[in-house]
Amino acid sequence: MAFLLNEDFENFAAHRPPDELSEYGIRKQLELYSSGGENILIYNGNGQKAVFDSEVFDPLWKGLDIRDDGSVFYRGKEVPNVPLPFKNNALNTKILFENVKDPFGMRIEYGRKLGQKVYLSMRMNDVHWVENIDCTMVSDFWREHQDCLTASYTHPGQWWFHTFDYAKPEVYNYHLALVKEYLTRFDPDGFELDWMRTPYYFEPGWEMENAKILTQFMRDAKKMAEDCAKRNGHPVAVTVRVPSQPDDARRMGFDVPAWVKEKLIDRVVLTSYWGATDFDIPLELWRALLGNEIKITAGMEILCKGKITDNSDFFNDAAVVFGYASSYYYRGSDDIYLFNHMDASTGMRDPEGFRKVLKNLGEKEKTFKQKRRHVVSYTDTLAKAIGIPISPVLPLTISAWNKFIRINLGAMVKNRNAKLVISCENGLPEEVRCGKIICEKTEELFADKLPGNIKEPVVYRIPDEALKEGDNVFSFVGKDNRLLWCEIDLDEA
Repeated sequence: MAFLLNEDFENFAAHRPPDELSEYGIRKQLELYSSGGENILIYNGNGQKAVFDSEVFDPLWKGLDIRDDGSVFYRGKEVPNVPLPFKNNALNTKILFENVKDPFGMRIEYGRKLGQKVYLSMRMNDVHWVENIDCTMVSDFWREHQDCLTASYTHPGQWWFHTFDYAKPEVYNYHLALVKEYLTRFDPDGFELDWMRTPYYFEPGWEMENAKILTQFMRDAKKMAEDCAKRNGHPVAVTVRVPSQPDDARRMGFDVPAWVKEKLIDRVVLTSYWGATDFDIPLELWRALLGNEIKITAGMEILCKGKITDNSDFFNDAAVVFGYASSYYYRGSDDIYLFNHMDASTGMRDPEGFRKVLKNLGEKEKTFKQKRRHVVSYTDTLAKAIGIPISPVLPLTISAWNKFIRINLGAMVKNRNAKLVISCENGLPEEVRCGKIICEKTEELFADKLPGNIKEPVVYRIPDEALKEGDNVFSFVGKDNRLLWCEIDLDEA
């Protein structure tokens, strides 16, 4: 049992002081990440461009015009550093490779010395910022292959539909060449194909007919991983990230059962997307579909938000992480996967809480004992197949008829000073129950983080005899009201 931590390139490149764009900085970060025991560290090496001196993808620094005054220009325009660190991303990635001959190789070697497994991660279709064609993140290949996009007829602001169509041979071969480069140039303990960056791979409506194309891609990648393992004398595990809901995965073209049946993968990571962590991943169903010979791991995103219509959110705190993880472990997740939970300002924004997560998350029993927030959230839009309606729990309209919410609380729920925290649009419900037992409102003030648009949260005490391990059902009765936020909190055991 372990936790897996995905480190994207921006976290290191954009948020590191100059002296840490070096071997010293790499060692310092790896030592922090290794403070919780033996885990799996996953380093992302590309977006639409590579963050190493790739011979397949454009390196991120390709085409930069670095001036004597420190300014950076690209395609005739100055590269800004706000609102996002485009300048730092490109310039500091270049500086790191000037200071360290092989940053990925060093991470793998030093990580192993610290007792970690070190994987590399390939983003399979990352199209961030393509609405700005002159952005440093956009590759020449994307600019030159507009006829190879899945849904280029959509509005430019809908960048997530302007992904590469893997039914096009030039797209398939281009991405497979990068897999080969990763697995011939480097010596990782594992290789992740991140199908969730970004998950649309075919013309809308043709995903299931074309699923065989992605299955063939997985066969090709598996063969390359096996060749890498033979050359380097150790196994190279193959991991994939796919949508958290089985039918969305199927209708996006990911035939995960076939990948498992053919032994093309060693682990599947089930995840939502950037906007929210899925609080209700059907791990039991995935296990029934995939069997017991594959590692099934639940993944968390960094943002915490209760409903799609929220205009604000917050970065997960430690208690939120332990809440999601406790439910996932209880429901059968072999491990826990963290995406965008990192050491610098792209991560949790809470160094003390982050260290607590690193120290405890890799062990089920330790996770269960932590202070926990079980937040009701939803499956993000981009983790859903195109055209499939999204059915979030919140907002929940409250009426004279009982309305219900089901929350899996995992294990060790007794004697934890359990509380229900809610926020409503119009006053309070007339009645709140856990199962059939009434929960009484308290005067306690709620002090933890909430989205900025959630006002006046109210705390209810949950009688200890009402709770059980696993699924708990809460009911609400009222008039002309909507429930906007809902979480169950458990004190540290």
